[in-house]
Amino acid sequence: MKIDRNRAVDVRTELALHNAGWRVGTVWECAMRGKGRLSMESILEAYSAWLKSDASELVIRGQ
Repeated sequence: MKIDRNRAVDVRTELALHNAGWRVGTVWECAMRGKGRLSMESILEAYSAWLKSDASELVIRGQ
């Protein structure tokens, strides 16, 4: 199934980035579109706070 292949690629890519010393931030489309979307201000605030933190990963999803 295509979605399963896409998920597997995402997992491998994220792992490779972490192994290379990168921090990984993901903003899901549902956070930016549709009924559960977040305000752009809240997304930017979350990203800004993450960039200033020591956290290696950020995931932002819609409500």
